[in-house]
Amino acid sequence: QGRRPTYTIVENIKPRRPVVEPRVREVEKVRVSGGVEPVPAEYESFAHAIADNIQTNLKQHFRRSRTEEQVRQMVAEIEKEVSGLIWRCMAGEAIFGTAAVAHAEAGYVWAVNVLADAEQFRAGAPTFTFSVALLQRGRAVLGLLGAPMTGERWVGSRGAQTTLNGQLVTAPPPSAA
Repeated sequence: QGRRPTYTIVENIKPRRPVVEPRVREVEKVRVSGGVEPVPAEYESFAHAIADNIQTNLKQHFRRSRTEEQVRQMVAEIEKEVSGLIWRCMAGEAIFGTAAVAHAEAGYVWAVNVLADAEQFRAGAPTFTFSVALLQRGRAVLGLLGAPMTGERWVGSRGAQTTLNGQLVTAPPPSAA
């Protein structure tokens, strides 16, 4: 535990199914306490693929895109690339964008914010972040927060402990007041 799965992205023409193939293809359906089923490994692996794409793009543009218009254009280009990746790899099972959340019958919905802190990015401060979320029938089941310049990546998903850069995150129990 602690290592994220290895993934490769493969384009399938027919049928269009999730094409992120973890090293171990079978996803064990393990019931955890409370009867919550974990998010399938291929979805978490795909979230990392999306994050890698966003992180690479943001690092390439860091301290090069200074004006509000340059940043807006860069974000639009990254969003287009990411949405294309989602549609190519997860067509029929996932929808990109927050407007799609209303369609609960769609199953899975990917919501991506490629630049959460535009002002820090424009100012050249390395504290900007991005986020990737997976919703199932309108409920968040996976969330990823990345800080490209510091190399931090937080991941939380239904039925699993939160990790920071692949290491389990623990918190002290709440104190009785």
